[in-house]
Amino acid sequence: ALLLTNKDTDPQVYYGDLYDETDQYMQNKSVYYDAITTLMKARKSYVSGGQSMIKINDHLLTSVRYGKGIIDGNVSMTDILGRNSGIAVVVGNDAQMANQTISINMGKAHANQAYKQLLGTIDSGLTSSDTTIYHTDSNGVLNVTVKGYSNPYVSGYLGVWVPLNGGANITTKASEVTNQSDKTYSSNAALDSHVIYEDFSLFQPEPTSKAEHAYNIIADNASLFNELGITDFWMAPAYTPFNRSRYNEGYSMTDRYNLGTEANPTKYGSGEELSNAIAALHDAGLKVQEDLVMNQMIGFSGQEAVTVTRTDAHTKQLTVDGKTFANQIYFAYTRGGGEGQKNYGGKYLDELQKKYPELFTTKAVSTGVAPDPSVHITEWSAKYQNGTSLQNIGIGLAVKLANGDYAYLNDSNNKAFNTALPETMSSADYYANIEDD
Repeated sequence: ALLLTNKDTDPQVYYGDLYDETDQYMQNKSVYYDAITTLMKARKSYVSGGQSMIKINDHLLTSVRYGKGIIDGNVSMTDILGRNSGIAVVVGNDAQMANQTISINMGKAHANQAYKQLLGTIDSGLTSSDTTIYHTDSNGVLNVTVKGYSNPYVSGYLGVWVPLNGGANITTKASEVTNQSDKTYSSNAALDSHVIYEDFSLFQPEPTSKAEHAYNIIADNASLFNELGITDFWMAPAYTPFNRSRYNEGYSMTDRYNLGTEANPTKYGSGEELSNAIAALHDAGLKVQEDLVMNQMIGFSGQEAVTVTRTDAHTKQLTVDGKTFANQIYFAYTRGGGEGQKNYGGKYLDELQKKYPELFTTKAVSTGVAPDPSVHITEWSAKYQNGTSLQNIGIGLAVKLANGDYAYLNDSNNKAFNTALPETMSSADYYANIEDD
């Protein structure tokens, strides 16, 4: 409740807050769905203006937003949007708190005004069915009664009050505010109007039919997301993960050009379904953010022999528990790719260099080297990476044979060599120098 009403905050709501993470996509709502979505919807009509947060005692506090255009609670105002917006949140963490009446200063602009309770706490949980009409006094002070509760929803107390006659859309567009020219980030009313929704969970099960594809369900519910006040839709990584990916969630990938096909969709659907979902969200007025971790490349399907040196993020050798190692031969899962990577890797670098030349003059902090547009990565390997993890294989289990090949040292008796070598480790072409960070 505090997060969704706090000033200078872009609140983020997580998929698991609203839906059961272990069921098919959006199939079953969580027990908190109604309360959280009530607060999300309230942002569009009430959350605006200045803020005052006051500690009543060690277990109870109030947070007030004064309303559209009202920055100072001591200023009177007759503007209808200002008076009919604003919100009060009372939270407490003492389940044994005795019944008491507290005073909430809604601001002088809200003098002699009727209020309703948006959310309140009762023995069985949270409710929005209280029909009591509350009134502020001539100074805009609202008196309410609170007490402690203990139930699956609240341990203590939660109450939210808003103007009785409110409900208009008071959100502010970015075009309606002026940012400071020398700032990339500026707190303003437009920022207050945003809600970020992370729409996925690692624990979401694999769909059993096309109708259960997350992308298709997202497209069908685009208007719902708008109704809930979501402005920024944070989507899961769209890539097809490789077979060592734990949750098949799209983070660990080797092919940056495979968004899933109808015959082989990702956990969320196909590239075409993704495009349709994004279009539907745009049509509903939402912005879309795509999750992507470019360097999450641990545990590819193919191994190669490399040398490793334990370093920090700036390639300075590290000592851990009094031990160092440098130029140790090690078998790393750093080879892998896909047809998309093979066909399209580097294909558009020349065009990118023409449009964004600065991308190819900026040097990496760790290596001091700028990207080379002539290097087309059609298959990933250690030479394109600046680090690897030991992945439980271990230093000291790799040796170079007399013929130039590399082999595992059998760690059960430290005498025999494993002769069943992967093909990728029989060529010196795959011997690379990388740092372990």
